[in-house]
Amino acid sequence: MEQIGNESNNSGNFNDSNHSPDSGAIASVILGALSCAGIIAAGLSSLICLALGIAGILLAVNANKDSKTTAGTVGFVLSIIGTCLSGIGAVSCVICSTSLGITACGLGQFL
Repeated sequence: MEQIGNESNNSGNFNDSNHSPDSGAIASVILGALSCAGIIAAGLSSLICLALGIAGILLAVNANKDSKTTAGTVGFVLSIIGTCLSGIGAVSCVICSTSLGITACGLGQFL
């Protein structure tokens, strides 16, 4: 028998927004946190953290397009912070490398 309306059919599909988090929103939180933590604590390359932050922003925007979720907003904010911090790190590394030589700040390994 066909069900009408918002009733669930218990077939294992969790399309109800109250029960299943959006995977794009969760991924944006993870990428944003990795971007922030990587640039602050681990000292990872700012280019890697910049890519993680941008990917997190894109996922958060796509997740918030469908439905505005808390996870999507948190992922967006974390990704913006991580992108800003890694952008500052990349710019300062370029300034450092141009004033001291290409091997300063570890950029020599990427060239």
